[in-house]
Amino acid sequence: MLSILSSALSSALSSAKALENGPNRSNICPECGGAQVLRWESAGRGRNITLTSLSHEQCYKKYWKSIKEFDYKVTTFHHAIEAYKVADLLAEQGVCAAMWADWWGFKHEAFDMVWENVAMVDQALSGKGCAIVHSDSAVGTQHLNQEAAKALSAGNRSGLDINKARAIQWITLNPAKALGIADQVGSLEAGKMGDVVIWSGDP
Repeated sequence: MLSILSSALSSALSSAKALENGPNRSNICPECGGAQVLRWESAGRGRNITLTSLSHEQCYKKYWKSIKEFDYKVTTFHHAIEAYKVADLLAEQGVCAAMWADWWGFKHEAFDMVWENVAMVDQALSGKGCAIVHSDSAVGTQHLNQEAAKALSAGNRSGLDINKARAIQWITLNPAKALGIADQVGSLEAGKMGDVVIWSGDP
């Protein structure tokens, strides 16, 4: 399967490089959870690629090996249920992983999930990981702070020392990094854009 994956990836990326305008979306690995390639030009004019719906550990490694043949920067693995297995690899390369707090088991390649997934990615290489808590549910996106709290709790229970200030970045600064716009949004800093929410209690 991995040889088929490598061939499909090379074909899809070759096609993507030929397209200079607009996003390119190619289904390149149905065997690995319907993974897709999305390409766009970031604000810094750097070529970016986001790989979505990757679940299996071997798929991450195969994609990473193959993608080095092309002039792309990997920014994020989405729906990354097995990201904890390659957390150090992602941290070494400065790649984020967008993960559910506790969704799993909804299809074959989504079985090998752990609740500590987000926290383990965050703490890879002594806290150099880039974890993102996401949801493709219209309901889940309305309370990502609570989703992040679930992931934080799971990490703390497992012995990982992560505070709330760090965890809030999973739904603020880190997504901005993944999009290449962390210099504009994602944290409360002078010169940045953003909406400020004032809570009456602990969010």
